[in-house]
Amino acid sequence: MDCSAQELSKHRDFLFGIMTYYQDNTEISKDEVTALMETNPKALEDWNKADTYFTISLVSTGLQLGATIYYIRQLTSLETTSVAPLYALAGFSVISITFDYLSRNARNRAILNYNHDLDAQSNLSLGVTPNGVGLVLSF
Repeated sequence: MDCSAQELSKHRDFLFGIMTYYQDNTEISKDEVTALMETNPKALEDWNKADTYFTISLVSTGLQLGATIYYIRQLTSLETTSVAPLYALAGFSVISITFDYLSRNARNRAILNYNHDLDAQSNLSLGVTPNGVGLVLSF
């Protein structure tokens, strides 16, 4: 008898960093996870923070690319080069790494909060029932 609690888990691809989500070993989409998070306000808040942090990280990564292209273009021209693009590249790198880290942590908190809420809602145990001894599901 399978008495699983429909817990969520995630796996991040090592090479490309693509996140896959699972509900009791069944892969589900990010939209389905978002719909599940809406049942728990605290988990949804962390989930939305993670999306915001990830967006900031992506924008910062794009700005890194722009600063790199601008600096390479300066190096290939005959004009005097400026180190400002290098400072921009370093600054955007720090921002990108920081917000990617915050996004991962917020997403982990959201999943932990969702799973914790499931644990608090139901409990399967062996106990005494009006009909004798048996499995007791309390929620």
